[in-house]
Amino acid sequence: MIRRLEGRLGRLAAVATTVAVACSGAHRSQPSAVPPFPATPAVGASSASPTIPATPPAAPPVPARTVVIDPGHNGQNWRHTAEIDRPVTVPSGQKPCDTTGTTSTSGSTESAYNLDVARLLAPMLTGRGMRVLLTRTDNLGWGPCIDQRVDVANRASADAAISIHADGWPAGRGFSVLYAAPASGSAAAGDALALANRRLAVAVRDAFARQTGLPYSTYAGRDALMTVPYPTLYHVPEVLVETANMRSPTDAALLDDPGFRARVAAGLADGISAFLAGGG
Repeated sequence: MIRRLEGRLGRLAAVATTVAVACSGAHRSQPSAVPPFPATPAVGASSASPTIPATPPAAPPVPARTVVIDPGHNGQNWRHTAEIDRPVTVPSGQKPCDTTGTTSTSGSTESAYNLDVARLLAPMLTGRGMRVLLTRTDNLGWGPCIDQRVDVANRASADAAISIHADGWPAGRGFSVLYAAPASGSAAAGDALALANRRLAVAVRDAFARQTGLPYSTYAGRDALMTVPYPTLYHVPEVLVETANMRSPTDAALLDDPGFRARVAAGLADGISAFLAGGG
């Protein structure tokens, strides 16, 4: 029994010695292993699958603006006087279906000139993203009548229509732009179409003068602008441009020059573009 007691006392002394050593800092047990931290991800990387934003729906395509070009008259109108004399009813009364047009002092016909300018103008407009329609594409027939020409623009809901002409006044020179306008002070003076007609006329006048250097008409209109009774058959903005006076030797010489005709077309293109860019 004495031996058992001595053994217990010895074990207690050993435990006490171990506790004293641990408390004195003479011995430290190894710390438990700490799980390693995950590697720091590279900049821009993610340990999770990236969230890809949904692709927004494509915007609907912007429809092309439609422009109708009306080259005045036709090459064979003079052979079809009965047909082109047929009266057509318009809001202000009646007008002939068409006329023969004029000729220049050099013998050039207005109908051929009008078509040539239209053919130069059309690719200028399509090159700017516009949709272009012509009321005629050759100079071999007669007509179409005024109501048929207008119908091309109305059916297409054109954003603008332009009728190309050259005048045959006995004296004077220069160009003018005709547009339909209500009488001053009338209830229609503020109509959206009437206002658009004037904006188109002013835009074409200003651009045409810059491109061609031609003076304002010396014999018709005021500041190269002329009005015709409103409303007309047109339901879309429209102007008629007398691009020069073919009976003036000075103007006629210019219109016979292919380079100048290109400037005429460029002036019309710039005017239409300015009008459409302004919300017309």
